[in-house]
Formats: sequence, structure tokens, C-alpha cells
Amino acid sequence: MNVFFKEKITFDSGNTIDDAPTLNVSYGVDKNFMFGSGVSITSVLMNNQDINLSFHLFTDYIDDEYLKNFEILSNQFNTCINIYLIDPEYFLDLPTSNFWSYATYFRVLSFEYLSEIIDSLLYLDADVMCKGSLRKFTEISFQNQYAAVVLDNEEMQVKSAERLNYPELEGKYFNAGVLYVNLKKWNEKKVTEYLIRLLRGETKYGRLKYLDQDGLNIVFELNNIYPVSYTHLRA
Repeated sequence: MNVFFKEKITFDSGNTIDDAPTLNVSYGVDKNFMFGSGVSITSVLMNNQDINLSFHLFTDYIDDEYLKNFEILSNQFNTCINIYLIDPEYFLDLPTSNFWSYATYFRVLSFEYLSEIIDSLLYLDADVMCKGSLRKFTEISFQNQYAAVVLDNEEMQVKSAERLNYPELEGKYFNAGVLYVNLKKWNEKKVTEYLIRLLRGETKYGRLKYLDQDGLNIVFELNNIYPVSYTHLRA
């Protein structure tokens, strides 16, 4: 797995809140969304000072200014920020589109890598802002489910079920921009291997227009916690 990484940089104040729950949060971004991830992380920190937060930023770009700002955030809010600098070469053979670059797969990489060290993870797209407490995520207890998810809009439900030749998906199709993932199950079921095969066209399903979002909807097998209300998270 380390073959994907050029460097790991960690800023950790070393301070934690006694008897408070811990929430791990990940982002996957390229240079274009680096600023947005910083804003999103700040919004989470500002509204969740009663829990221990650990951030995991997977990116193929970083510079001294961003590093300085992340260090300031870590010290100001007594939190841990891990930055994983990725070699994009390993993703160039996967499909992309005019709307999604290879950076969309950094989300999947964060699930795969972190599944070896933690049991659960909240993934947020860089354009998602937090307006309140995320403590309820620390109270979710997975049984056999892959994730706690938020459903996409009604139009996407119908079109995605038709496009993927997966009628049972209607009413269950989720948006991958906000996912609370059971990494223990991800690791046990070797989800990444299956997902990569789907993305490379080894599938009985239809066209994966939304790339890994479509793929995740397939490999999670409708075995999720539905629906989760993300009242305090907005894109």
C-alpha cells in the first residue's frame, strides 16, 4: 500500500479531551480542491470542540503555505491532521470524465489504507461545510452494514437504477460526497479489489457514469444504514 505514497506529514498538538469520543474524517483532493478542504476542516473543528477529531487528507499536491495553515489549525484546535502525498501514476489507467479527475479515487484509497488501522471513517467532499455537531456519528454502531449513507435526489434514484441495470437500487442510491464507512467490513470483504474490477469494465452492470460513486453503490449491496440525516453538513 505504501507504494501509492510519496510522503506522510502529520501535525498533532498531542492534546486530547478526556472521556470524549473520537471521530476520524478523511478527504481526497487535488490542487483545485485543496483550499476547499481547508475550509471544510475548519468548519468541522469550529463546531465540534467537544470531541477528539483526527483528519486524513489524501492529495497529490501540497505546498509550504498549505502546510503552514494546517499546522496552525492543528495547534489552534488541538487536533491531529495527517497529510498523505500521493503519486498519481497509479491511478492514470482508471476511467475519468470531464467532471471527475483521477483524484476521485483518492476517496477509495483513503478507505483502503485506513481500514488497516481504524474501524470507521467519515468521508467528506471538499465542498461540504459543517454547521453543527457531528457527535452522532460516534454513536453509530455498525452490525453488518457497509456504511451509513445519505440518499441522492429522486431523479438520481430513477436514472441510476435504470442506467446501471439495477432496479433494486431505486430508492437506495446514495451520494458518495458524505459517507460514514464501516472500515472493518471494507477490509474483511476486500472491497477495493471488486471496486477496481468494476471501474475497469469487468461488470454485469451498466455504465458507471459517476465512476466510484456508482461503484460503491454496487459493491455495498444495498447493505447500508438508510437514511442518515446530515442536517449539519451542506455542499
